[in-house]
Amino acid sequence: MRAEADGPPADQVSVWRIPLVTSADVVRRLTGLLDPDELARRASILDPRAQERYAVAHGAIREILAGHLAVAPQRIRWTKSRSGKPELAALGGAPSISLSHSGDLALLAVAARPVGVDVERVRARWAVRPPTRLFPAAEAALIAAESPERRATLFVRLLTRKEACVKAAGATLLPRGIQLGVAGRSPLVASQRDDRWYVRDLGVGAGYGAAVAVTGTAGCTVSEQLWRLQDR
Repeated sequence: MRAEADGPPADQVSVWRIPLVTSADVVRRLTGLLDPDELARRASILDPRAQERYAVAHGAIREILAGHLAVAPQRIRWTKSRSGKPELAALGGAPSISLSHSGDLALLAVAARPVGVDVERVRARWAVRPPTRLFPAAEAALIAAESPERRATLFVRLLTRKEACVKAAGATLLPRGIQLGVAGRSPLVASQRDDRWYVRDLGVGAGYGAAVAVTGTAGCTVSEQLWRLQDR
């Protein structure tokens, strides 16, 4: 996704943690920032709680980007990339952004380089048989060798690293059969054919795993911030 204005320095990434469970007043105020397409998308969601989470995530994104771009939240307009990903309509010269959400948490990453962020809630069933069919054999074996107490956490750590790289490359889902190796200590450089990504794990709290990736091999400083409406 792309945005406008001067943008962050090339060696910096801002990652915002957005709690999706909040007061009815905050939900109402953030819903008021959404454009007609976002409101239609929200209305199409059947689960009322999921409707609220959608409104909070997308309203918060507008608030955060308004601060980065020095524009009113309502001025932000969306378009779609060739792959169907939402991205910001050009308002000027543009940082890259990436959004991910899982459970009651959303993340927004803003960077000068193409960036991807991913968050996943750790699911208990992954302690028994995590779906590692897309993983390289060495990584699948590494996960299988872990104790049940640590297996799901390791699986989510590697999965979010992969997904963050894929998003930084401009895709929306992990392609079937991809053999992107991301094992090792964070931060690390992952590679797939001629592509390279600098990858770092994020600390988002118990029960979740998350990672951010930017294109290239050069390292960067990652700033992690908790977003609240009053912080705008």
